[in-house]
Amino acid sequence: MTLPRPPATAPDAPWKLRFDIESVLWVTVAVGDPKRGAVCINRGGPFQVYAWDLATDELRQLSFRDEGLANACLSPDGRWLLYLDDRDGSEIGHHVRTPWEGGLSQDLASGLPPYASFSAQASVDGSTFVTVAADDGGNRLLAADLSAEDPHARIVWSTEHLCVWAAVSAGGDRAIIPVASHSREPRFDLVSVDLSTGDVVGELWDGDGTSIELAGVSPVPGDARVVATSDRSGFHRPLLWDPTTNDRRDLAVPDAEGDIDGVAWSPSGRLLALKETWRAEERLWLYDLDDDRATRLSAPAGTYTSLAFVDDDVIAACRNAWIMPGHVVMLGVDGSVGRPALAGGTAPAPAPIRSVGFAAADGDRLQAWVSIPEGQGPFPTVIETHGGPHGAMQDVFYPPGQVWTDHGYAYLSLNYRGSTSFGRDFMEKIWGRPGDLEVDDLEAARDWLVGEGIADPTAILLTGWSYGGYLTLQGLGRRPELWAGGMAGVAIADWRLTHEDSNDLLRGFIEALLGGTPAEADEAYRMGSPITYVEDLAAPALIIQGRNDSRCPARQVETYVERALAAGKRVEVDWFDSGHAGWTDVAETRRQIERMLVFADAVLGDAAA
Repeated sequence: MTLPRPPATAPDAPWKLRFDIESVLWVTVAVGDPKRGAVCINRGGPFQVYAWDLATDELRQLSFRDEGLANACLSPDGRWLLYLDDRDGSEIGHHVRTPWEGGLSQDLASGLPPYASFSAQASVDGSTFVTVAADDGGNRLLAADLSAEDPHARIVWSTEHLCVWAAVSAGGDRAIIPVASHSREPRFDLVSVDLSTGDVVGELWDGDGTSIELAGVSPVPGDARVVATSDRSGFHRPLLWDPTTNDRRDLAVPDAEGDIDGVAWSPSGRLLALKETWRAEERLWLYDLDDDRATRLSAPAGTYTSLAFVDDDVIAACRNAWIMPGHVVMLGVDGSVGRPALAGGTAPAPAPIRSVGFAAADGDRLQAWVSIPEGQGPFPTVIETHGGPHGAMQDVFYPPGQVWTDHGYAYLSLNYRGSTSFGRDFMEKIWGRPGDLEVDDLEAARDWLVGEGIADPTAILLTGWSYGGYLTLQGLGRRPELWAGGMAGVAIADWRLTHEDSNDLLRGFIEALLGGTPAEADEAYRMGSPITYVEDLAAPALIIQGRNDSRCPARQVETYVERALAAGKRVEVDWFDSGHAGWTDVAETRRQIERMLVFADAVLGDAAA
């Protein structure tokens, strides 16, 4: 086996430079004032949101949170930045608005108790703010009058069913919400709510076993249509729906193979930019609604985290790749590629990465990304699983993964069953039984790595964040003989305690994923929880956890660690003072990755000794 290199801990270690390089996470443009935009970027500190003047490319910082800010919305009229002000990273608080020109933030929900929320939206005419908020009373649709000098959000509509976000019509008179009205599982229909009365005035549903996802609303005043996707075919396909007339129009993209999810609507309402993802790789499409025709959009290879029309001829796209930090590039609808509008920094070149495929235990085809260091294998190896679970690792700029090959490890990032872009059946296979097939997939990845001569079977470690941290602990407990160690970030260790302590939006998702409450789905909670297998641990584990995390709360990790230590297991925990999105603090993330490096080196050193 090629031994890993000792952890490079000097402040100027090359791997650390990648964390400091400017990288754009997303970009948006105000459809009502296309000279105004917003970007999320790190500039010598945490990721923050900046006002972007498209005429000059000047950036002006709008958020100043110590832990950073990644989730925000620019109102379509370009006047306001809207985001949840949760103070301590807990994702529980009130929404605020900050002027695009700069200035003090203003609370939009004073008088309401703090709530959990993952979204904020404003109408094209700038009149109305909406969000879905959750507290112990259920999921509530909130609306506020943005034209008021001192707006106060009011509760418009409530439901006990799972819902996470809402869009608002161009004129601010109705909200459109994906709601799991017909299923305990995360399958959605769309409902339209009259904001003046709170009445449901329209619904779109494709029947049992299907889900409709909302993508956006028409930017044209007086046009009530929304764009959404239905998985009725087994893959997400786009459609238009008018909730005022119930007219529906399915949009054919004949050569599409994967899910079409990302959608941007041109200011005139004539064009849609569509993002297709198939087996974790992307293609962009342009749909002309007048001609009823989809064409491939010429675009450089990579992953596009956001698309925003500047006008009907140009799209501002946020692009990144394994070898390239996030940046904004202007794409012409005629196939031209303009200059980068906001260029990311230059990163030290990582080892190359490639997409590979192999079979799961039951024959399903799995996909993963593999990066191999210089030298002769087999290598010590790190297998990472992404969060979600409904997401996918793509060709993205990812310094936490690149650091391993810098130190002589092989690295594999696995898109396990439950991941998106592989079809509905692939994603839904884990429903009601989380932590089962995914662990089988970890073993399949291990077997492939060993069979290819890439990995030393005695020196394979697991890692991941959020659901990936959960799978790290689950894999260590359910297949203890396979791993040398594991490093879990902001993890779930006990589904039952997580259900008790998590924020109200996440509690609903947990019930949808596991098939009910703990009382209703006791076996799924038990079999799916790493704490069930804590006495079977054979390899050391490091857990990095946020004290203020309302998604993966502290108590369930504390309980897991107490039981592990009582059983004589080697489990370490590293607490940090933020929440689930602590990764927006670049310096803290860099510290955590260094902690993982030192831990992995010690684990393999102890094993060799």
